[in-house]
Amino acid sequence: MILNIILGFIIPWVIVLIIVRERKIIYYLAPFASVLSFIVNDLGFYYFWNLYPFRLVNLSGVPFNIGLFCIYPCISIELMRKYDVSAYIVLPITSLIIALFEGCGVLIGRVVYYNHWNIVATYISYFISLLISYTFYKVLKRKNLI
Repeated sequence: MILNIILGFIIPWVIVLIIVRERKIIYYLAPFASVLSFIVNDLGFYYFWNLYPFRLVNLSGVPFNIGLFCIYPCISIELMRKYDVSAYIVLPITSLIIALFEGCGVLIGRVVYYNHWNIVATYISYFISLLISYTFYKVLKRKNLI
């Protein structure tokens, strides 16, 4: 569980506080992405996957829900803003990076898939979540909140 806290919570928050200069992105987008992550992960833990330590079921995913998964949309949007890169490039690539990160967890046995779930389905779930977060960001931007 300590590794989950370090990799899923502490390191992502340190990185985002260094990279993201526009704090409004974090203030508005991180809570939204975290709620989205809790929804997806609760469904996933129930039907498709498990995360070490396996006996803690949903609790083992909390550091990732309030850390990595709520932060990667903020970093993706900051990359688009800072380097003027299209969402058509950033969203698939960041989804691929996070899916590969989880794929490493599968290979070392810290993440277990069942009910025919696989890394491609993981990529699609990350991409859809990131797309929803990006759409929320565009709505906030259109309303001049960011």
